[in-house]
Amino acid sequence: MNESSALEPRRYALFLEGHSVALEIGFLEREIGRLQEVLVDIAVEIDTACFPDDDVVASVWNYDLLRRVIDEAAQSRRFNLQESFARRIFGRLSAMKQVLYVSVTTRKPEAYPNARAVGITLSSR
Repeated sequence: MNESSALEPRRYALFLEGHSVALEIGFLEREIGRLQEVLVDIAVEIDTACFPDDDVVASVWNYDLLRRVIDEAAQSRRFNLQESFARRIFGRLSAMKQVLYVSVTTRKPEAYPNARAVGITLSSR
């Protein structure tokens, strides 16, 4: 099979879905002083100039970077709002040179017993 083609990638996007972290978050009395699970989804579009021409790990963005940004944000401090937590992640990713687009979604699955989750999405579009 020939891997060359008349078409070239116009978009290079990575995503990480459902990354679970435990952090102190929330402003309700029942939330203060306890860890809660937060699920985080990230989508990042990267300049196609960063698209690898080879099959070498060092040539690509590593998913561990996405995980590390989330984990560091979760460990950085206590948050009252999901918006503040998501903004910390969003700011870190959007400051990276090659990034053209960022979307961060956070969900708290334990917020209400009769809901799967509550959450927010921040997006550069």
